[in-house]
Amino acid sequence: MSKSTIYVGIDIGGTKIAAGIVNSQGEIVHRLERSSNSAEGGPAVMQRASDLIAELIASGPYDISGIGVATGGQIHSETGVVFSATPIIPGWVGTRIKDTLESRFGVRVRAMNDASAAAVGEGRFGAGRGVSDFVLLTIGTGVGGGVFSDGHLVQGALGAAGAIGHMVIDCDGRPCNCGSRGCLEAYTGGRVIANRALELADEGGLDTELVRAIRSDISSGTKLLGHAAESGDQFASEVIREAGEYLGWGLVSLLNLFNPSLIIIGGSVAELGDLLLGPAWEVARAHSLRKGKDPVRLVRAQLGNSAGLLGAASLLWSTNADYACPA
Repeated sequence: MSKSTIYVGIDIGGTKIAAGIVNSQGEIVHRLERSSNSAEGGPAVMQRASDLIAELIASGPYDISGIGVATGGQIHSETGVVFSATPIIPGWVGTRIKDTLESRFGVRVRAMNDASAAAVGEGRFGAGRGVSDFVLLTIGTGVGGGVFSDGHLVQGALGAAGAIGHMVIDCDGRPCNCGSRGCLEAYTGGRVIANRALELADEGGLDTELVRAIRSDISSGTKLLGHAAESGDQFASEVIREAGEYLGWGLVSLLNLFNPSLIIIGGSVAELGDLLLGPAWEVARAHSLRKGKDPVRLVRAQLGNSAGLLGAASLLWSTNADYACPA
C-alpha cells in the first residue's frame, strides 16, 4: 500500500484510547485499544496515546501519511490545541495535540472534537452517506454532536461548533459538569440517567434488586435499566422515558435551527433503542415548528465505536478545511 493511502486514526476518550490503520476506502486495516487511565491527567493520557500510535505503526510495514485525532473537548481547528473541556480528562485543556504528534512522528496531524469526527465518519462511511443535511448525536457518558449543512460540517469560528450536549434546555435546571446548568447532557448522559434512577428510588423509598444493582455499579446503570424495562419493569421504563422526553426537547431545537433531513443517534445510551428514542421522537415531532410535517428521519448510527476513529483518519485526505461528505 502506498504512503498516500494509509493513515492513523485515533480516538482519545476518558475511558479508552482506540487507534487504527485506515485506508482511503474507510477500512480499518489494524486496530489497537488501551485504557486511557484518565485519572492520571492530560499529559499522561497524551503520552499513552502517542505510545499507542507508535505501537500500531510498528505492528506492520506501514508507511503512514498522517494522523487524525478525535477527542473530547473543543479543539482549535488550525493549531490542534484543546482550549475547552469538561474534567473527564483532568488537565486536558491546553494539550497541544498537533504539535506533540507532529514532532514525534514527522507527519501531518489534524485534531477534532470526537463527536464532530464521528459525524464526519458517519457522513462519509455510515448512516449519513449521501445526505447533505444531517445532525449526529452521540449519547454516552456525555452528549456530543456534529452538524452537516449543505454537505459540509458546521465548524464555527474556532472549529468548536456542535457542542450539542451543552445546549441549555432548562436555564434553572440541573448542574452540568461544564459549569453551566440545564444542559442536555445533564439529563440524557448515561451516568446521569443511572443517578436519576437512584434519586427517584430514594424519593419513593424503593429498594429493589434493580436499584441495589445500579447502586453497586453505577457505570452499568443505564444498561441495567434497559434490560429491566424490556422485561416490563415500570420504574425502569419511567426513568428512561423521562430521559427520552428531555432528549426530545433537545431535538426540537435542532430541528428548528438546522432543518435536517436526517438525525443520527449513536453512543452507548442509544442502545436503549425505542425505550429512549420513541419518547424523544414523540416530543420532537409534536413541538418543532413544522409539527411533524418535515420529511425528517431518525436513524441509528452504523459505525459504532469506530465512527470517531474513521472520521478522524478521513480528515487527512480532505482537500479543504470544510470536511465535505460525498454525495
